[in-house]
Amino acid sequence: MPDLNYSASCVTREQRTTYAGRVARALAIYCVDEVVIFDDSPLDQRPAKVDEDAYTGDISPAHFLEHILTYLEAPPFMRKALFPLHPNLRSQGLLPQMDMPHHPHKDEWLPYREGMTEGPAKNGKGYAVSVNTSRPGIPN
Repeated sequence: MPDLNYSASCVTREQRTTYAGRVARALAIYCVDEVVIFDDSPLDQRPAKVDEDAYTGDISPAHFLEHILTYLEAPPFMRKALFPLHPNLRSQGLLPQMDMPHHPHKDEWLPYREGMTEGPAKNGKGYAVSVNTSRPGIPN
């Protein structure tokens, strides 16, 4: 999808974040598997180099949209560990809840879950894996 040049219609950080959230929600509702974002602006209008550690909503809308969509795709319990503080995520509280099938609730039982390694297990055998349940799992 093109970055839609929404930087012209969305002036503030909050408007850009809300717009990206609406796009993400529509993608989740229609079960879209893959999104390709490209910059459709003329080559002479693109910045030569973009500092991706700074806020990119007004400089590189395609990077900003990609960053927000990637953030929302991650299960909520993993976001703090996977996404360090970043200016693009400053208004993340405005983003909608995705409630996607691969974002199970804490009390929901599933035969498998996405998990994240927390470190060595307390018993010294294997590693503890956070899978958003009341206690970390230890894989076999």
